[in-house]
Amino acid sequence: MFGTLVVLRIVTSLVDVAVPFAAGHLVDTVATAKGHDLRPAVHALALLLAIVFIFQILRGTLDFVLIRFSSDSMARLVRDAFARVQRFSSDWHANTFAGATVRRLTRGMWAFDTFTDTMIFNVSGATTPPRNFLADQRHSLAI
Repeated sequence: MFGTLVVLRIVTSLVDVAVPFAAGHLVDTVATAKGHDLRPAVHALALLLAIVFIFQILRGTLDFVLIRFSSDSMARLVRDAFARVQRFSSDWHANTFAGATVRRLTRGMWAFDTFTDTMIFNVSGATTPPRNFLADQRHSLAI
């Protein structure tokens, strides 16, 4: 499932990079239109809308897979943590406040959730080719 996350993130980033090119193509088509023939502009607009639609679908799919991956991982994390706590000695259980233990496990679960979100949405976006390297100056204004 993690491989699916990485592939979806890379594909989503690459589709996102295509948006400025499609917007630039739309601007060029409208700027160079001759007469009242709107077909090229409509085709360019349809291309832009299709790319944005594909991006939104991929982003929703990425969110769905990430939530599924995170919830499965957190359930496994909590199950393993509580199993480990249950193996502690009875003296430890007698001398430790149960609420504090649950709080520590919950904080660990939140930390894992924050870590996975950061890795998928922030770090993986930085490892894909940035827009400025792929878009030339004429189309970079359309971002």
